[in-house]
Amino acid sequence: MTLDTAAVSAELPTGGPRINFIPRDGGNQFKGSFFVSYANESMQADNFTDDLKARGLKSVDAIKRNADFNPGVGGPLKKDSLWFYVTVRALYADVYPGGILPNLNANNRNAWTYVPDTSGTRAVNKALWTDGQLRLTWQASPRNRFAGSWEQQTRCSCPYFALATRSPEAGQDRRSPTQRILTSEWFSPVTSRLLLEAAALHRTEWWANAPPRGFASGEPGGMIGVLEQSTGLQYRGGGTASGTYLENWVPNYALRAAASYVTGSHSFKVGMNDIFGYLENKTYTPAEPLFYRFNNGIPNQLTQFATPYFALSDEDADFGLFAQDKWTINRFTVTGGIRFDMFKSSFPEQSIGPAILAPTRQITFPKTANLDWKDITPRMGAVYDLFGNGKTAVRTSLNKYLNGQTLNALGSTPNPILSLVNSASRSWTDANGNFVADCDLTSALANGECGLMTANFGKSVPGATYDPALLTGWGHRNSNWEFATGVQHQILPRLAVDVAYYRRWFANFQATDNLNLSPADFDTYSITAPLDPRLPGGGGYLINNLHDVSVAKASVAQANYNTLASNYGKQTDHWNGVDINVNARFNSLTVSGGVSTGKTTTDNCEIVAKLPEMFTNQVINATNQVQSSDYCHQEEPFITDTKVQAIYRVPKIDVQVAGTVSNVPGPNILANYTATNAVIQPSLGRPLSASAANKVINLVVPLDMYGERLTQIDMRFSKIFRFGSRRLSAGIDVYNLLNQDTAVAQSNTYGNWQQPQQIIMARFLKLSGTLDF
Repeated sequence: MTLDTAAVSAELPTGGPRINFIPRDGGNQFKGSFFVSYANESMQADNFTDDLKARGLKSVDAIKRNADFNPGVGGPLKKDSLWFYVTVRALYADVYPGGILPNLNANNRNAWTYVPDTSGTRAVNKALWTDGQLRLTWQASPRNRFAGSWEQQTRCSCPYFALATRSPEAGQDRRSPTQRILTSEWFSPVTSRLLLEAAALHRTEWWANAPPRGFASGEPGGMIGVLEQSTGLQYRGGGTASGTYLENWVPNYALRAAASYVTGSHSFKVGMNDIFGYLENKTYTPAEPLFYRFNNGIPNQLTQFATPYFALSDEDADFGLFAQDKWTINRFTVTGGIRFDMFKSSFPEQSIGPAILAPTRQITFPKTANLDWKDITPRMGAVYDLFGNGKTAVRTSLNKYLNGQTLNALGSTPNPILSLVNSASRSWTDANGNFVADCDLTSALANGECGLMTANFGKSVPGATYDPALLTGWGHRNSNWEFATGVQHQILPRLAVDVAYYRRWFANFQATDNLNLSPADFDTYSITAPLDPRLPGGGGYLINNLHDVSVAKASVAQANYNTLASNYGKQTDHWNGVDINVNARFNSLTVSGGVSTGKTTTDNCEIVAKLPEMFTNQVINATNQVQSSDYCHQEEPFITDTKVQAIYRVPKIDVQVAGTVSNVPGPNILANYTATNAVIQPSLGRPLSASAANKVINLVVPLDMYGERLTQIDMRFSKIFRFGSRRLSAGIDVYNLLNQDTAVAQSNTYGNWQQPQQIIMARFLKLSGTLDF
């Protein structure tokens, strides 16, 4: 495999790290390998300390089983002409998720509380991946080689998604019973300088986030999910955070062709690539189409869904043409490239029928065009041999990259079916305590125990529309520029240092404007943060510029217009960073490592001033989460990673010792405080609109506070045994050598603020072996 980390070529539209895997071909001799690794809970230490228990952590992540079996063999079907390589793999990864215990009330339709099972029974997230591959290579003539491969994969993470904020019965099964990849390739070295190549790929995938088998949510009329607002815990049912489940069918095709001309000082390449296919998506709820929210066990809000519905999306083209050139002239090596990209998608004719809470819905949409983006992106770079002795290189590059786009985000959200108001939240006062919403859920008006709802729920009126300038045109696709410059210097033979500076800035942001609201339709209020020594300055400070839609506009229908943020003002998002790396090779010892530091700065204050709904829940009327508009400018401190790795091969006895040491930042800390009407009303001068019981308000500046840094040491010991032409490599991996107990995730809900939810996995051993024959 090859790895590019910056200044990548023009062959693809996107930037960032890029890995190119070169598949194995068979040869004129039968050769093979068999790799196996294994670890289980008996090979793991315990880092569940008394301090973690005192801080509220219920349990820690731990291994149940981790195993990998991967044999492969290749050889000739016809000597000097036709070869094969075949491999299969089974990978097991079963873990006990930390921070959560099974719910004693799981599957009890009459119980509406989460009661942790403290008997010692543990929740388990299971995963099994299987993979079979066959590759054939045919040397048809000295200048024509063909290759083809078939790969069949399956995955079942069943069950999956139990974690500190999600009880097992509220999780899902992540199933992918079908993922098939077919490839064909042609290579032709026409001359010693000219190479032609072409490839085609067909991928078929079916995957689902389904109700977990064995839980009542997977049965007709299953369990309604509950979110406990005070702790952020979801239990009982619900699948994803939105309370729904998904099924997806995604077949696509990819084409690639290129011609390369290479001499000693010159390298030129020109080519094309294209991807096309479609997506079939089903969204459904196996239970009643409802999701509840409680605060300290008392219902205060429900979300209702107009499920089921199907959405179809076509990826008509993800087409690119590129040309790139590299010249070396004396001390200079100069590279340049240019790329044209076109991304087109559409939606076929489709219909949506009645649902339980939208009984009269019956709509047919005609075929609809969607994205039609065109972009020209340049790639430029230069390297200069500073002293002419090949020991000091100064390099710089400036490149524009496009965001990766498939049938996600704007590739599917403008779908007429997804643009309908298919979910809506409303306040709920369970006056009789029966945990049933005693109201007419098909009415948008306040009635019975239920408050106002989005007026267009389940109707043919879209809740969102899209500006053609956002979806079409030249240069409107999300993109970023990257400038990089650095120096690489050989201090001594086999000892070099590399220092580089990077700057990335992003463009073409999206804004959502509820056309039925203006800034004048929002009232502003403040709250006082609680006194808490963990808060900045001990708390007690004012959080200003919070917004709540006026009572008169609380029931306004959604009319969310999605467009380019530049239509409302300036928005910036940029990152600056420095990397310092050292590489040393001394006989049997190799050491490499360094420091990477950088910071992100974002600002959308001009836009928020015109669209205050961006920092309230009014744009979607669902989450109740608001944020001070003072947070429109965010600047994080420099975030620094330090990593070192070393490999030492003991001469003569074929023993290798390797280790890595890393020190990385802790998780970003927020403090999502549930402010009730009693807290808000003195400043707002009235109760919250739409009969809302509360608002969730972040008490700290985003990107400003971070948890404890994590220092981790991993080791590997391996020994090679030789038996004639066979070789066995046996190894022991030690993960988290010092058995650290650092939290890598913690609660941002103020009710249990900074309670650890996940810590680094305790030290464990893994045994592995590779037999080559």
